[in-house]
Amino acid sequence: MPIPRFAFTTKFNKRVNVLDNEVGISEPCDLKTTKPHPDVVQFKAIWDTGASCSCISQNVLESLNLPEIDRVTNNTANGSRKAGVYLVNIYLPNKVVFQGVRVIDAKLLDTDILIGMDIINQGDFAITHKKGNTWMTFQIPSSHNIDFVEEIERENAKLKAKKARKKSSKKKF
Repeated sequence: MPIPRFAFTTKFNKRVNVLDNEVGISEPCDLKTTKPHPDVVQFKAIWDTGASCSCISQNVLESLNLPEIDRVTNNTANGSRKAGVYLVNIYLPNKVVFQGVRVIDAKLLDTDILIGMDIINQGDFAITHKKGNTWMTFQIPSSHNIDFVEEIERENAKLKAKKARKKSSKKKF
């Protein structure tokens, strides 16, 4: 039986330096067994491949009244600080959901959630910039490797074979 896959794509109508979208956050629960489901609150999120874990702002903490479950040392470019650890469910676009995610509180600028590698490395994440428009896409679980070198070599081999066929067909006349 095939494993169900989930995915979403966020399209920007220009080239962007910050990958963001709206995501939902709720108290942690098992969505299969918990009824009714907890309220999901929408927040702006930024995707950060340089962050090892996902983070939430004070605004998220206050909105959901989340209990701290642990404290850790958070090492950032600005130095080390003690941070609270919280459990949440994260609802990405198009019903891509992560349950019981450990997140830490952080001082975030211009966003309430930072999606880190703890989420990104659970699936496939790609960014493209065709025609000056940035697209980011994410799927879970991972289904295949993306290798631009291999793709280009295949395309070049096809072009070379096509040129060779064309050249040999001209010699027959």
